[in-house]
Amino acid sequence: MSEENNTETESIAANRVLMLDTETTGLSYESGHKIIEIGIIETINGSRTGNNFHVYLDPEREVDEEAEKVHGMDRENLVILSEGKVFKDISAELTNFVQGAHIVAHSAPFDFGHLDAECRRIGIPEISPQVKISDSLKLAGNLFPGRRNNLDGLAKRLDVDTSSRNLHGALIDASILTDVYSKLIAKQKEMGIYKSNIEETTVNIEGKKEVEFTPVLPSLAAKLRVVSLSEDDILNNELMNERIRSSSGDDGFTF
Repeated sequence: MSEENNTETESIAANRVLMLDTETTGLSYESGHKIIEIGIIETINGSRTGNNFHVYLDPEREVDEEAEKVHGMDRENLVILSEGKVFKDISAELTNFVQGAHIVAHSAPFDFGHLDAECRRIGIPEISPQVKISDSLKLAGNLFPGRRNNLDGLAKRLDVDTSSRNLHGALIDASILTDVYSKLIAKQKEMGIYKSNIEETTVNIEGKKEVEFTPVLPSLAAKLRVVSLSEDDILNNELMNERIRSSSGDDGFTF
């Protein structure tokens, strides 16, 4: 490969960002819950390439009732959809697809906690140390502190179309995340708190992997006024949130 082609390849790799989502049999991998679907959308320079990764998996266990309500899949469905494939069957393809990439996930500790657990079960290297991870939930928390920042809430707030989705699914949620993340980055720039080479703040994933997000610039933070809340303020906020939850299902503002 020529030096020119090498440079082009490196440039593409540097601007390749993957949007990832997973669906699982339940919340805790420590309790033996497993991944049933992986969806990844590839973008280069912010544009979708159409080169995506999507698989269903047989978890070889039943799906929790609460999880089934979210994604609508039970073990019987998954055996058919996956054609009997388990994580081990797709692990090499998945690792090759994501290796060295920058991956965005919404609540990244959940997705990578499950992915790394699946790797440990079959005795292969964990995925999280092989990639750069950004948690869009943390980014949203910086931009909209105290708000309901789940994917549905953000999509509604940022005017991202979710009409094609009735239930959660890894690929469709990764697609929604692609649009949400693009608008979050645009919002950062609009608010003057985006800088491509800013020193990144990190949080810990399960004591092992760090998730990166961009903090408020120090120059802007110095202008922010800190307001102390009294116990009455906090109590009144909690009462208001309870009324909001009862009437609309939205968590409202929290302190």
